Amino acid sequence: MVRSLRIAAATTAFLFVNAPAHAAPAYLNDQNMTVALGESMAAEPFANQTTAVSLANVIDAPTAASPEDHISPTTHVWVSGGPLELDFDLLVEYDLTTLHIWNYHTENFDVDDIDFTFFDSSMALVGTLLDVEPALGGNGGNPIFAENIPLSFPSKVRYVNAVLTGSNAEVDFNNLGFTGEISNPNCGDGTIDQPGEECDDGNSSADDGCDASCRIESLCGPQPQPAESCHLVTAPGKGQLQIKDPAGQPQKRQVKWKWSKGEATTFDEFCSAAAGGGSSTGNYHFCIYDDSAKPQPLAEIVVRPGGTCDGKDCWKIKAGKKCQFKDKAAQPRGVSTLKLISGGDGKAKMLLKGKGLEVPDPDLAPNGLDTDVTVQMLVDDGTDECWQSTFTTPKRNDAEQFKAKGP
Repeated sequence: MVRSLRIAAATTAFLFVNAPAHAAPAYLNDQNMTVALGESMAAEPFANQTTAVSLANVIDAPTAASPEDHISPTTHVWVSGGPLELDFDLLVEYDLTTLHIWNYHTENFDVDDIDFTFFDSSMALVGTLLDVEPALGGNGGNPIFAENIPLSFPSKVRYVNAVLTGSNAEVDFNNLGFTGEISNPNCGDGTIDQPGEECDDGNSSADDGCDASCRIESLCGPQPQPAESCHLVTAPGKGQLQIKDPAGQPQKRQVKWKWSKGEATTFDEFCSAAAGGGSSTGNYHFCIYDDSAKPQPLAEIVVRPGGTCDGKDCWKIKAGKKCQFKDKAAQPRGVSTLKLISGGDGKAKMLLKGKGLEVPDPDLAPNGLDTDVTVQMLVDDGTDECWQSTFTTPKRNDAEQFKAKGP
């Protein structure tokens, strides 16, 4: 996720890049953006709920006009003793038009000030909005409705960092959201031809492999597929997983998975999707699970078929033998290498490498992953093919690194 950029200003200030409006505004909530804690926050900073529940509450308002109930402790977001830093990922770039905030209804606990920093898909700064002072919500009671604050900037926003403070070191509110226009109006034309497009199936429908924002839809379920339906390794220690997430250095995040001496895998089972080069299906999904109560999967990394990388075809195909994806830039989901060598039992091999900001946050904090850790590679081509490794005794498992060998 986006990491914070510290800002100091005495009055509201703007830094912006203008661009023309392109499409009808879309309200952004948990259906089309994600939110995580900023790097300055403790793992469990909330006074009334777990981090997972509180973060879900931040972006769960169905519409910008929806009322929010603040009586129940399960519906609002509360930090006591300091500011709250949040990192939003809008999944694609938007030209933002409106900020929505459902604030607390009394002075003792409400949000008094918010500083926003906006970045594009490459993490370049495109704007700041400082010292936003939201009004009290709910006219002194329930229900609470959003205050809608017009934004004339910035454009091409993918990531948002927000720091919320209260004068009494209390930060309490119900929701925070945005309305914006997709910066790329060509999504849905059937061609992957714009920055930020991961797929384009020629429509704006969901649940068909490619969503309305031209992002690849999730294939990883809330729990791993049954092991008996997956290709496994045939010898102990031939599955290897290493995840690195150095504190305060998301640009150095890494993931590496080796699957060797695997069960028999044919060229068609894995490589036919890459050879097909589809615009919405045939994507490769790498899913990471553990045994914790955290939302699963912990991370999902997607590699799409086709495309060009550094002016060359991303995929090299050797018919009947192997296929390999290479992208030095590791865009758009952080993968630099995905390779399969087909073969009979004990001969098949697979390797995945990812790096940088675009690798999804594996959520190692505060104490590493809860074993058993299971990783699966799935192909969205209708075949239900699956390749799996499971790790029970890691060599290292802490807030910055997970390293293990397993079956």
